[in-house]
Amino acid sequence: MAKSRMSLANSTATWLLVAFVLISPLGLGGNRPHFWLLNLGALSFIACAFLSISASSRGALSKFEGDTKPLAVLALAYPALIVLWSLFAPLMGSNAAWVSTAFGLARIGSYLLFAWLCAQALRSGRRATLAARACVVGLSGVAIYGLISAGNPELLLYEKLQYDGFATGPFVNRNSFATFLAMGATLSLALALSPSGEARRKARTQANPLKLDLIIGGALAFAPVPLFLSAVLLTGSRMGLFATIVGLSAVFITSGRLKSVGRKALAVALTLGALALLTAFALLFGQATFERLGSTGASADVRGNLYLNVMSMIADAPFLGHGLDSFPRAYQAFHAAPVSADLRWDQAHNTYLELWSELGIFVGSVPIIICLLALKLLWARARGAGGRNSQLASAGVGALCLGAVHSLVDFSLEMPANVYLLIFICALGLAPREKGRQR
Repeated sequence: MAKSRMSLANSTATWLLVAFVLISPLGLGGNRPHFWLLNLGALSFIACAFLSISASSRGALSKFEGDTKPLAVLALAYPALIVLWSLFAPLMGSNAAWVSTAFGLARIGSYLLFAWLCAQALRSGRRATLAARACVVGLSGVAIYGLISAGNPELLLYEKLQYDGFATGPFVNRNSFATFLAMGATLSLALALSPSGEARRKARTQANPLKLDLIIGGALAFAPVPLFLSAVLLTGSRMGLFATIVGLSAVFITSGRLKSVGRKALAVALTLGALALLTAFALLFGQATFERLGSTGASADVRGNLYLNVMSMIADAPFLGHGLDSFPRAYQAFHAAPVSADLRWDQAHNTYLELWSELGIFVGSVPIIICLLALKLLWARARGAGGRNSQLASAGVGALCLGAVHSLVDFSLEMPANVYLLIFICALGLAPREKGRQR
C-alpha cells in the first residue's frame, strides 16, 4: 500500500507538471509579475496535492545525493544569497527597489519548487519517458498553433503589435518562442533515437523482409522534429535557428545509439531525409529568416554598442550590481549613443551581462555555474551505459547548449515558460533512479 500511494503521488505530480509546462507559455511566456505569482501559486497547489497523497505512504521523499547534491545546494543557496544581498546592499549605497527584488524572488522560488517537484515525480525511468512523450505531443500542438497564428493573429491571446507575418505563438517575442520550439526539437529527437520499443519492432520485422514497420515507425518517431524546425524558421529568429542546430547537434553527439554500422546507415538515411524536409520547409516558411540573415552585420553593431553600455554598468558596481530585476531602471543612467534613445531597453539582450549588471560578478554567476554543473552531470549520464535514461540526458545536454548559445544575444531564458521547460527536460535526464529504487 505504501508503494502504491507513493506511486500515485508521483504519477499525479508528473501529469500536473506536464500540464503546467504546456500551459505556462499561454500567459505571454509567463513574463509578467502577476504570472510569476500565479505560477508560484499553481506549483504550490501541485506540491500540496503531491504531499497530501504521499502523506499516508511510508515511502521516503527523494533526496539529492551523490553527484546531484552540489547542484541542489547551490540552487538553494542562490535565493539566500539574493536575500543577503538585499539586506546589505543599501548599506553599501545601492538603491535597489525592494518590490522588484520581492517579485524576482517569487519567480526564482517558483523555479526551485518546480525543480523539486520534478525530482520527486520523475524518479521512475519509465514514468520519465512517458512524461517526455506526452510533453512532445503537447509541444507539437504549441508549434502548430504558432504556425497557424502567424497568418491569423486574431487567434492569439494578445494583440499582436509587431512581428507581422512571423510566428510568435503565445510569446510576444519571436526569439523567445524560437528557444521554446528548439527545446521541443531536442527532446523529440532524443526520444526518436531512444531504444524504447526497438525489440518489439525487431520482432515484428523478422517476418517482414522490407522492414516496413521499422521504416514507418522511424518516420513517425522523427516527425515532430521537422515540425519544430518549420516553426522556428517561421519565427524569423536568426539566432534561434542557429541555436536549434546547436541543440540537435548536441543530441546527436551525445547519443549512445549510433554505434553499429546498421544504425549509422539508418542515421545517414534519416539525416538526408531530414535535410530534404528542412529544405522544403525553408522554401515554404523560411524566406523571412533568410532575408534577415542579410542584416546580421547591422544588428551585431547595434548589439555591440548596447553591450558596451551594459559593461559600463557592470564596471560601476562589479561586486554588488544594481539589484535583481533592476535593469530597465538602472540602464537609463548608462544609456549612451550610438544606441538608439527612441527605444526603451528593458533587457540587455545578453543574459550573462544582465545577470552581472543586476547582481554583480559573484552572485550573478551562480545561475551560470548551476547550468554548468547540470551540463556536466547530464553529459556523464548521456555518455553512460545507454538506454532510455541516457537518451533523456542527451536531450538535457542539447537544451542547455542551445539555451547557452541563444542567451549570448537574447533574453530567451529570462522568460519563465522557457526556464520551466529547460528545468523539466534536465530533470528527465537527472531524476530517474537505478532499477529497483524507482516508485
